[in-house]
Amino acid sequence: LELILAVFEQCGEAFRTGDKFIYAVQNYLCVSLLKNCMSNHTEVAFLSLKIFLLLVYKFKNHLKSEIEVFVANIFLRVLESPNSSFEQKSLVLEALRALCSDPTMLTQI
Repeated sequence: LELILAVFEQCGEAFRTGDKFIYAVQNYLCVSLLKNCMSNHTEVAFLSLKIFLLLVYKFKNHLKSEIEVFVANIFLRVLESPNSSFEQKSLVLEALRALCSDPTMLTQI
């Protein structure tokens, strides 16, 4: 996950606009991140949420439906579940805060 995060932190325009790369992000990476965000291992969930937030900022035009799935199926589900740990809820709230801190980005998604 750390390697994936580093790749996306440094990716250039070719990655952000390449059809094959966008397809891989939508169909493979987002699916994997959905699973990892629900992990009981705090570090896995943390890195997965960090990658997701980075994807939102760099690929928001291509990931609108995936963002909706994350908010509905991960963020809200974790916050509403009595089985979610304090750490999981804290990570999700921090991710939501980061998403909501940019009003322009909120209007675009």
